[in-house]
Amino acid sequence: KAYLRMGIAYFNLNNNEEALKQYAFLLQQFPNSPEAEEALDNAKLIYVEEGRSAAYVDFARGMGKEITVTQEEQLAYQEAEFQFNNGNFINAARKFEEYLDRFPEGKHSLDALYYKSEIYFNQKEFTKAAIGYEILSNRVPNKFGEKALLQAARIHFFELKDYEKAEAFFVKLKSYATIQENRLEAMRGLLRSQFQLKHWSDATQNAQELLNEKSIGADDRILANLALARSSQLNGSCPEAITYYRNV
Repeated sequence: KAYLRMGIAYFNLNNNEEALKQYAFLLQQFPNSPEAEEALDNAKLIYVEEGRSAAYVDFARGMGKEITVTQEEQLAYQEAEFQFNNGNFINAARKFEEYLDRFPEGKHSLDALYYKSEIYFNQKEFTKAAIGYEILSNRVPNKFGEKALLQAARIHFFELKDYEKAEAFFVKLKSYATIQENRLEAMRGLLRSQFQLKHWSDATQNAQELLNEKSIGADDRILANLALARSSQLNGSCPEAITYYRNV
């Protein structure tokens, strides 16, 4: 009990190195005591807060404790989550990346992908953010799927100017969205992507569907009619094209 209390005292004095020495001595000398389990938990907390979960695994195994792969994964995620919850976002992104490198299909991989993408997005590192959102989008359905599709589509359209990819993400978002506002944005984004790409024939169905929406604005009506006019003109349907041009 004395060694355990000394370890806690040193921890509260921000002397982690000395605290770990007390816990290590306790675990070596009294491995089967109730205090040993608490000492191990306290040591784990220190290593996780310091971002050294791998070192904790070595520490625990050196004390004769079995650490499973599942426990290793949980520790690696907790390490990143601790940085995130404390507002250390640059460190958190790095730790989420390290977690995903080790456990790409892990239990917390969706969370890690989402949170590190949100960090990169807020830091305006759009290329890095897009990578995580794209992986999440490829794994739909999942709890972050709709938001990931929306963010991926926006980034590729507005920031990266990659209209081919933006078109693909807006198509997927349109079919997947459960929130009407997101579905409407998907229809608008899809039309604008196809407009940039001059995919007039592909734009026809979506443009007609958009015109049937009650909440669209003048810009939406103009672009939809113009896309339908271009498509009709290319198909040789000149009277129909003229009608759409007149609407514009």
